[in-house]
Amino acid sequence: MSTAKLAYATTALVAIAIGGCVSLSVVENIKHAPPAPGVEVSSQHVVRSAIERVSIRTGWKIASDSQGQMVVERSEKRRKATLAVTYDANHYDIRYRDSEGFSYRWSPVADYGGTIINGERGRIHRDYNEWVKEFDRAIQDELNPPSR
Repeated sequence: MSTAKLAYATTALVAIAIGGCVSLSVVENIKHAPPAPGVEVSSQHVVRSAIERVSIRTGWKIASDSQGQMVVERSEKRRKATLAVTYDANHYDIRYRDSEGFSYRWSPVADYGGTIINGERGRIHRDYNEWVKEFDRAIQDELNPPSR
């Protein structure tokens, strides 16, 4: 094998090894989250307004908005996440819709026990899950402000 071919093969193997080292986690979806523990919310409009305020404040853009459902997007550097947020007066769900730059992989295998985690089979870079958790925490904080 020539030196050029050997160098090319070595470079290809290193690139594959590095690319395969990305730690993927199960896609985080928030299902049936109550607006806040022990807090009574008066209407679907209150939950919607809280989600809207959080979206604006935390860098999520509202791509579409209809009765009981929003699609929100966030872009940062070379990454983009799109979430579907459904809500009513008592609950809200945050679900994966699409992403770019998060190494999303659909996986036919769920967890070690063979059950589907969070109703999804996808795996994704852990940073995506951090974005979702931060968004959820901000919504919880908006719906449950500290008492004064």
